Amino acid sequence: MTCPSSAIFPDDPTGCTHHEYGSSISFMGRGAGHPSAYHKVQQGWLSKCNGVKVGSTATVTLLPLEMPCDGVQVLQIKAPKSRQPPSSGDRQGQGKPLTHYYVELRTPRGFDAGLKNLAPSVMVYAGPDFVGSNANGAPYVYLLDQTPEAGNNANLINGGLLAGQSFVDPAGGVTIKVNSVSQDKAEVAVTLEGGAGGLTCLDGTAFTAPGPDQTSCGLPVGPRRFQPRSWPS
Repeated sequence: MTCPSSAIFPDDPTGCTHHEYGSSISFMGRGAGHPSAYHKVQQGWLSKCNGVKVGSTATVTLLPLEMPCDGVQVLQIKAPKSRQPPSSGDRQGQGKPLTHYYVELRTPRGFDAGLKNLAPSVMVYAGPDFVGSNANGAPYVYLLDQTPEAGNNANLINGGLLAGQSFVDPAGGVTIKVNSVSQDKAEVAVTLEGGAGGLTCLDGTAFTAPGPDQTSCGLPVGPRRFQPRSWPS
């Protein structure tokens, strides 16, 4: 979405504009990168403690979205209130209320190596609650561009948070701060005013922060190169 006065995320986003297939960091948009962590959960690529629902203040180790890991690759944080999504530009009229934030670490490796000038950074999205893999269609999630430029062709390559930077809910109550970020991991501190829900994995099991580090990861997920087969003459 793009918003008046180049706002990152106003308290009332109905005045913003929806851009169908607008993400320049996803193959579902104008880019060549991975889909969002939200949609990887819906597709079944991320499960169990790859995703953690944050119900109280905590600091969590976030691992790169581009790699198969046994650690956390997406955080779900309930917003202080539900907000209606932008309607301008939404040709399908299927936007669901924006009730949660989603946090992922993107790095220039695997499929994301093709995202020119992408620095390791923490992306923050607004979207609805998770839906099951049998849901009809894929809900909209909006990447909140932390360095919004004027115009409709947003540069989302630089849209994430770097070390020392924070995103604060426009109504207060939620702060997402990146304590540190590298090619291998990010330490993300989530502050919830009055939060007392603890931390739970996608499968409902309890999670203990900060969680596994990058040693739990395998090789990046990216294009495969095949050698030509030599046929007998």
